[in-house]
Parts: sequence; structure tokens; C-alpha cells
Amino acid sequence: MDNGLSIVVCTRNRQERLFVTIDSLISQITNDDFNYEISIVDSSDDDSIKYKLAKQYPNSNINYYWEPNLNLSEARNFGIKSAKGKIIAFIDDDGIAEESWLSEHYKLYADPSVVSVGGKIVPKWQNEIPPWLSPEILAKYSSYLSLHDLGSDVKQIRYPEIPYGCNMSFRRDVFLEEIEFDKRLGRRRNTLMSDEEVFIYYLLNQKRYKIKYTPFAKVYHQIDSSRLTKAFFNRRSYWEGASNARMDKMIMNKKRGIIKYLKFLVVKMPKNIIGYILYSWVLRSRYKTFVHKTRIIYFLGYLFEGIKSF
Repeated sequence: MDNGLSIVVCTRNRQERLFVTIDSLISQITNDDFNYEISIVDSSDDDSIKYKLAKQYPNSNINYYWEPNLNLSEARNFGIKSAKGKIIAFIDDDGIAEESWLSEHYKLYADPSVVSVGGKIVPKWQNEIPPWLSPEILAKYSSYLSLHDLGSDVKQIRYPEIPYGCNMSFRRDVFLEEIEFDKRLGRRRNTLMSDEEVFIYYLLNQKRYKIKYTPFAKVYHQIDSSRLTKAFFNRRSYWEGASNARMDKMIMNKKRGIIKYLKFLVVKMPKNIIGYILYSWVLRSRYKTFVHKTRIIYFLGYLFEGIKSF
């Protein structure tokens, strides 16, 4: 595949949505500029999806791999090693790519200095948005729903501004330089451990590599009612804190890590507890109350993980 791309889709127990994703990938416009393959790395409890894929997409460019014991980072690394394309694109198993998605990624690699590209991720609501999820909250916590919009222009971005895993691509050569998704980070079974993408882009930034963002490579993220609850946002806050603590251990020296841990414990946690009490009982601001509560939960995740880390 001299001018080929590989699309890697990592999935686990999400058959119904996965097929919507695959439908969007099968329909990509190439204009004969490039060819592409689709690799499904399945960590589901069984491999029954294999037979459905063969029936629904006969003679297609889909490769299927059942690897039930991999977390998300390991599954992505497996997909990279199995890929034949010079460019490797990732989309989540609940994403829906516009038909020009792949070509919009591909065109930015005409610049040989570009090693990674990210695109826009917008919501495709499966249920009505609940009243408590106000536009203000949705804007602040859009990353919890994997929504990503860095503007209307193609531009170069720098860490900590990064693409999201539901819509990102890389030159394959990047992964030949001892760079890979770290298995200590990323979803495993029922946890929401994350930051595997953050760590990759941290490493690329250390090497001063060029990363580009394009709003024209658009993915729609299917969001159902299970993610539109306060319980989900609380859980997501906890695991964001735990993920950040684990990554800090990987990139910080011990002294810096301890200083940050103590700052969270002695300064930021008490400050947010006071803020929560003030805005929930006195000033009566639902938005501020929500923000302080999720920050408290975030710090709990960071501090509990930090006990193990530092």
C-alpha cells in the first residue's frame, strides 16, 4: 500500500454501534488518490462479530482481529502493528465519519513534516439532552463526551492542544521510533482510565513534531442516555484525576510530583470544598456547584492514584 491508509477501530461489546461506524468507513471517498483498509481490533467477550462482518461486508477491505485481553492502548498498538498503510487513522467504535473524512486527513500529509492530523468531533445525540446539562456545562465538559472543536481553520497545533482519539491519524513511521500507546493508560474493562492519547502527543511534542488540525475531517460521536447522567460525569471526573496522576508519574520527577500532590491536597481540594458549600447552600448556583463537585471528585481520583504513584 504505497499510497495506502489503514483505519484502526478498537471495539469492545458494542456491535450495534460498530456497524454504523463501519458503514461510514466503507463509504469513504478516495477519488483514486489512495486506497485504504479497515482493521477491527475486537476485545469483546466473544468473537461472534466476525461472522456478522463476513455476512454484511463480503469481499470488503476489512481485517478482523479478536484480542479479548487487551486494553485500549494495547489494542491500538496491535492495530498499528497489523496495519499495512503508511498512514494510520483511528476512529472510535461509536463514531460516524463523513464521507470525506479520510481524504481530508490524507491531503494534509502532502506536507512531509506533518506527522499527525486531528479533526473535528461533533455530537450525534441518541436521546434528548436532559435539562441539567446546560449549554454552559456542555461547553466546559465537552471533552467528557469526546467532542472536539478547535475552530474553523486548518492550523498547526501544539501540546497541550491535541487531537482526540475518535478522530486522529499518524504517519506509520512515528511508531517505529519507540513511540507507542502506553498500556498503563487507556480504557481497560469497566474503568475510564484515559490519557493514552495525551501521552502520545506529549512524546511527539518533545520531538517538536508538527501536528495539524482540520475542521473538514469531521466525525459524529454517538452519545446515548448512559453518558447524559450526573453519575457518568462524576465517574468521568474521578478517572480523569486518576489518569492525570498516573501520567504525571510517567513524565515528572519525584520531587515535582510530590509538590503537585501536596498542592492538590492542601490547597485545591479545600478550596473546592469551600466553593461547593458556598455555591450549593448560599449563592445557589447550579453551574458553580456542579463545577466544584466534579473538581472535588477529580482531586479524589488524583489523590488516591497518587498514593500509589508517588
